[in-house]
Amino acid sequence: MIQMFHVTKAYPGDPPALVDVNLTVEKGEFVFLTGPSGAGKTTLLRLVFCAEPATRGQILVGGRNVARIRQGSIPFLRRNIGVVFQDFKLLPHRTVLDNVALALDVLGVPRDESRQRANRMLKLVGLQHKTESLPLKLSGGEQQRVVIARALVNEPALLLADEPTGNLDPELTQEILTLLQAANVRGTTVVVACLLTLVAYRAWIPSAAIRSTCGTLLCRTSFPSLNSNGRRSPTIFRLKRGFSRRSAPR
Repeated sequence: MIQMFHVTKAYPGDPPALVDVNLTVEKGEFVFLTGPSGAGKTTLLRLVFCAEPATRGQILVGGRNVARIRQGSIPFLRRNIGVVFQDFKLLPHRTVLDNVALALDVLGVPRDESRQRANRMLKLVGLQHKTESLPLKLSGGEQQRVVIARALVNEPALLLADEPTGNLDPELTQEILTLLQAANVRGTTVVVACLLTLVAYRAWIPSAAIRSTCGTLLCRTSFPSLNSNGRRSPTIFRLKRGFSRRSAPR
């Protein structure tokens, strides 16, 4: 689903955000992308959904080389990618239903159909009673569920979630992870960026011994295929903090 080959992302006047990253996410995987603040997690996700280009290296998403995609073709690529943004990006003066249906409206789906599908998705995330509410009237956890519903309403092949539980308590964190896991069970490949600590995700990670292989900036931890609850266990990629200016490769 995602392949990165020697990917580097640098910004003028700053140390590189990513250096020589090699990564493979298989179709149907559930992946945690972890690391401390400033390690490049958000940057990596932005490269995947073509919010910005890599400085060097190759990125394949769904078999397509994103470096060779014309600007006008990027919206077509994004039709198969759902994104859960860290800052929600909900329209404050549109109802919950309209916010979710917007993902279908931009694709030209007829209004009646888009509202029906949005209603079904809101029911899946437990917000069928909030369809006519405005986002600012919702709690943080409810807003996050709206964002997830919007990201999934088009049934994307790939879901990218940037710190989806960063400001939530442990109970709400489990609720959000359960929604993401349900999407994964339905066939969506899920990539979740989160901080290095995985205490909140303890129930998702089996206690079995792990096997790790490390590259320049990335470590992959692969768990057995099923945990004690019978669910497919996640894969964890760990990003180290980017190089300092002095140690950046020439």
